[in-house]
Amino acid sequence: MQELAENIVSSLSSDRIVIICKDVEEKIIVSLLNQTGWKSKIQTIVTENDLLNWYEKALRGKYSKELGENVLQNLIDEISIEFPATDITEFSKFLKQRKYDNLDDILWK
Repeated sequence: MQELAENIVSSLSSDRIVIICKDVEEKIIVSLLNQTGWKSKIQTIVTENDLLNWYEKALRGKYSKELGENVLQNLIDEISIEFPATDITEFSKFLKQRKYDNLDDILWK
């Protein structure tokens, strides 16, 4: 894991990095950042649970009318940038691998 972190940090020029990780990885990442002195480059760490809570509020909660459409549009835009439509076959494989093709919530349709 340290080698992966070194490769990532050495390839970045920004000092406002946001790390997104699984909840169980957060303490390990913080410990590694402290040991290596890289903590100053990290703006914040967001866990998977944080994201789920934010999306729940934005898509179904109190703020869904104000935020829901914007969140979904931003996701669509970012996915389009990350996975250009030039190879729809690869993108379809990605959707199936992540089980995004099985979402049954009306907001995702």
